Order: sequence, then C-alpha cells, then structure tokens
Amino acid sequence: MSDQEFKPQVGDIVELKSGGPPMTVAEVNVNLLGKIEVTCRWWTGQMETGSFGPKVLKPSKALTYFELKQFAGGPVPASG
Repeated sequence: MSDQEFKPQVGDIVELKSGGPPMTVAEVNVNLLGKIEVTCRWWTGQMETGSFGPKVLKPSKALTYFELKQFAGGPVPASG
C-alpha cells in the first residue's frame, strides 16, 4: 500500500512510521491550511493526544498484551 492509499479513519489503530506506541485515531479533519490532520490518542501511563499528517502514519500491526504493556511502561511479568 502506498502512502497516498492509506487514509486513516476514526477508530483505526495506527503508529508513526518512525516507530512508537500504537495509537487510536480519534479525529480526521482538514486544518485551516487545507491539510488533512489526524488526531490520535495513546496511553503511556496517562492519556496522550497528538495530531499528525497522514503521510507519517501507517496501520499498526496487532500487538500482544506484553508488547502493549512495554509501550505503556508497565512491568511485564515473566512467562513460564
């Protein structure tokens, strides 16, 4: 899928192409300059919110419970 084909929708799970935690798309709007702006929310021990252009986002792969805990900074119990 090319950058131009990916159009985030509200409720999609995305991540930055440069890496980072999975984020939920909360809003997709056109800003005052006519550019698409994607507002995302994610959890890092507290709720975080940020706005990004769609070209810097990609669909997130499914994460396990343990991967999500690592992104949130919580302890990951030993498996076994």
